[in-house]
Amino acid sequence: MEELLLSLLILTAFVTDVRKAVIPNVLTAAGAFGGIVYHFLASGWSGLFFSLAGCMTGFIVLFILYAAGALGAGDVKLFGAIGALTGGISVFTCAVYSLLFAGAIGFVLLLVRKEGVKRLGRLLGRVAMFVCLKDFSFWKSLKQKDQLRFPFMYAVLPGVLAAYWYGSLAFN
Repeated sequence: MEELLLSLLILTAFVTDVRKAVIPNVLTAAGAFGGIVYHFLASGWSGLFFSLAGCMTGFIVLFILYAAGALGAGDVKLFGAIGALTGGISVFTCAVYSLLFAGAIGFVLLLVRKEGVKRLGRLLGRVAMFVCLKDFSFWKSLKQKDQLRFPFMYAVLPGVLAAYWYGSLAFN
């Protein structure tokens, strides 16, 4: 049952994020609520705590990336919902796989767009300013519009599938 709920959540989030560049709050809230209620009904208080711990883990891990400007708020809430369905360890594993896929997608986009050398030079210049001059505008410059952007769901979908495929999703 958890697999079905997770599949519906991920596929719906993928379609809406790719089409409209947004993950609806109603979807993430329904996913989190569904996971919490399901685990409570299936396992009582231990299921409730399992689900709440997963929800908090997913939210906190992705919130750090949101605060750095790397992700949108919908991605953070989605991982809270994934955590409510899968638990803390599994949502952390999904996040790691998703970040690995995001890095691979970003690398391929840099190669395809032939922007890699230019962006690397800009990054090294900013790091040098930070190291030599203690110029903290380096951190602000990382949030500029010239960053390489793509919907994180392009990485989340294969990340969750990889976690499932390799047996890392341990439902309660």
